Amino acid sequence: MRQITAAFILICILTGGIQCIYSMETKQLHHEELEMAMEMSMRHSLEGAVIKKNYSVTTDQELYADFLGELFLILGADAEFDVVLHEVSLKKGVMDIEITSWFSLPGGKKAQVSCRKYAVIVEKQHMFC
Repeated sequence: MRQITAAFILICILTGGIQCIYSMETKQLHHEELEMAMEMSMRHSLEGAVIKKNYSVTTDQELYADFLGELFLILGADAEFDVVLHEVSLKKGVMDIEITSWFSLPGGKKAQVSCRKYAVIVEKQHMFC
């Protein structure tokens, strides 16, 4: 009986440990995906509108809409997003945006990650994120 109890406790500890590690990995993956998607979307939107002038963007709202369109093409559909616009300026070539993502972990708990990115164009040739 003692051995059965010890084995049961060991199985519970192992299962909990695996679930904890998997949850941490899932959270890190969502954060990395959000960072990468934001950087790629900012870069594409600012390069296309200001540096290369591939298409016509005339207002800050159009630049923001272009950014959101690019962003949600990249991001997965397994999360909810809250976008906070701190600054978008076509004249200055600046974007400052913060996004919070809510998603479910394997055990059913909700988790969130946030990412704030700032991109600026310098001399209409280079961009820094």
